[in-house]
Amino acid sequence: MKTSRLLLFMAIAILALALAACGGGKATPEPAQPEPAQPTQAPAEQKPAEQKPAEQPAEKVTLTIESWRND
Repeated sequence: MKTSRLLLFMAIAILALALAACGGGKATPEPAQPEPAQPTQAPAEQKPAEQKPAEQPAEKVTLTIESWRND
């Protein structure tokens, strides 16, 4: 008698999990797109002396990726 109850419980649990996995959830709404800001004044032109100096290039790095795949 106990084994039949256990089997019934397991069958119901498996069925509930299968239905939950296949069930369609609500789609999340996309956030509203903000309107682009309108410039109030024309951008001031920068003089060559006021421009930011160029940044030095980053140091080169070797990246090694290991995988079990044989592609």
